[in-house]
Amino acid sequence: MIRNCRFDFQKALSATILMFVLSGLTHAMEASKDGEASAWRRYSNNEAGLSFQYPKNWVVEDEGFYETAGGSKAEEWSLILYREGTKDDSENWIRFNPRQFQETDGRCVKAYSNDICTYSGDVRVLKTLRKVAATTTVKRPAGPYTPTLTSKERAAILDALQKDVGGSLGEDILFNVEYLKVSRGWAWIHTLPQSYDGSNHYEDVSGLLHEEREGWSVQHLVPCCGECMDDPDCADDDRYFDKLRRRFPSAPPDIFPDATEKDTVQNNATVPALGSDAGTTATVNAPSDRFLALRSEPSTQRGRRLSKIPHGTRLTLGRCDVAAREHHWCRTTYRGQSGWVFDRYLLRDMIK
Repeated sequence: MIRNCRFDFQKALSATILMFVLSGLTHAMEASKDGEASAWRRYSNNEAGLSFQYPKNWVVEDEGFYETAGGSKAEEWSLILYREGTKDDSENWIRFNPRQFQETDGRCVKAYSNDICTYSGDVRVLKTLRKVAATTTVKRPAGPYTPTLTSKERAAILDALQKDVGGSLGEDILFNVEYLKVSRGWAWIHTLPQSYDGSNHYEDVSGLLHEEREGWSVQHLVPCCGECMDDPDCADDDRYFDKLRRRFPSAPPDIFPDATEKDTVQNNATVPALGSDAGTTATVNAPSDRFLALRSEPSTQRGRRLSKIPHGTRLTLGRCDVAAREHHWCRTTYRGQSGWVFDRYLLRDMIK
């Protein structure tokens, strides 16, 4: 009886070991089938500026740049990946920047500005998708450039700014872009923010952003509302940007506005006739901040804040000959101090 028990135990142990070995072999075969245990290939496309790794037993089919609904070329390259011999099984495709995709029906992973998606619920396909996304790299145009008004890249930069700044203001913000330069995954932006209905206007927002695999993120914002008074370099553009470049050495220096560009922004729209504004009265219209800054120079970055002029205060304007796009800096005096105010926050009195 004891001998039989021992024999049954040995048979059970042998069977368990055999099942374990077979299970391991099956798993290894499946892993190899999905490319996890095999070598991965490198896909590179110079036209698209796109590169990633994928399993050697998978197929890549390029679809190119789709035509958008507006008739222009899409910004991101589209393609599909599928396991060899499974082209008809579109549910298990992996799609780069699909033309139409319902995220409620499938899953997407962000890799820079690329959307990598699938409808599949297969764990092996999802694992492959994540690894493809993790190895994806993009090559941007050489030198600094300004993304177009309708580009996904511009929208992604503004979305990152919205997440960082909009929350602190308690509402969604419309950023009127005054300056934007992008190079090698870095961007410098200068904006004039306001509420979407135009009822609230805020101090200028300028900052440095960096593109990471998950998207753009704000790395630094220029202090506003008088905070520059605590930093002597903040009031001087050249010193400020030198300090910023030392802090972020990988940020390309050509994205920052140089002296020529700053002069162009300020003087391109200068209208000599604005000198006739001298003597005009205007009322401070800053209901959100409840004040308008009186600055030592016509610049939110260089100009030190001399005083806070309360919302509703009437001012007598001097000359308004330093332009910034559709708005201007005007000379005025408040409580004995002379300086500059931004007329975007002024309501000029009607001349009878």
